[in-house]
Amino acid sequence: TCSDSVIGFMKDYIEPLLQEVVPVGIDSLELLDFDLANQTPFVKNIQIFDPPVLASPGSEFISPSSTKAIIAANMDIGLLAPDSKLTMKVRVGGRKFGYDTLVYIEGLHLSGSMQAIIHIDYEAPFPHIACISATFVRKP
Repeated sequence: TCSDSVIGFMKDYIEPLLQEVVPVGIDSLELLDFDLANQTPFVKNIQIFDPPVLASPGSEFISPSSTKAIIAANMDIGLLAPDSKLTMKVRVGGRKFGYDTLVYIEGLHLSGSMQAIIHIDYEAPFPHIACISATFVRKP
């Protein structure tokens, strides 16, 4: 299902990032569940352009006859999901004398401006996207 793939993505990509920035006193974080409650994020004010730099450091220049391309997109995104829920298991203290507790984050509301860099490779299977990197332009 869609929610299974979202939690799988979060466990594979977001959870390791959280592990790198856990505050002192927290031994570990584990994502258990994420549910948007049938809410869909919105995307608006999309601006797509060719970035001026056509090659990444350490790679060859992308020529006009190449099967590869890079596209940049700026957009406003948002999510208003009052019935959403994120569940994490948090280990507080150490391994010997700590304890596990569940943390629930409900009613997600997120909005901000984002930039996505899309690497297209026409030799890759449809939709021909080799890599996407995205970041918020301003703090959401």
